Amino acid sequence: MKIIKLIIIVITLLILAIGVLVFTPIVINNIICNDFSRQLFAIPLPPQTSIISTEKYVGNLGPTGNHLDFRAVLEIETSLSEQEILAYYADILLKPANEVSLFKPKPAFFDEPDGHRDMIQVIVIRKNQSQRWRYGGYVETDIIDSNISDKLYIVQIFDNMYDPGWDMRAH
Repeated sequence: MKIIKLIIIVITLLILAIGVLVFTPIVINNIICNDFSRQLFAIPLPPQTSIISTEKYVGNLGPTGNHLDFRAVLEIETSLSEQEILAYYADILLKPANEVSLFKPKPAFFDEPDGHRDMIQVIVIRKNQSQRWRYGGYVETDIIDSNISDKLYIVQIFDNMYDPGWDMRAH
């Protein structure tokens, strides 16, 4: 009877240890993503602008594997011109993910990640275009939405090439 209890305790502890190993990096990277995204979401909106949606992503968001990326996205609609929106976000620089969080992701390679990762990118969504924003990037689609506003923009920040550690979303 004592052996059965001991075996049950050992198996329970092993399951807990594996759970901690698997889920701790995911939770830590989600915290880093939240801290990184908060920078973009805290920027005041330009005048005559409203938020359509906000998204944040963490994982392998690029075409190659074994690295960790962070992306924050604002989809906005505005009555301002394209030049006014581009000018509004042009000079705003934000910190990379490894500088904004209590947790510090390590670079995936010996070189430091891209030096322009703290720039804000503004993407104009054109009416009747055949690309749509999905899953952290643009994808081609055969569906063309003619009801889309002429003043729809994607504002995003992206930071990449961090070591994924045990986070399986980045492998």
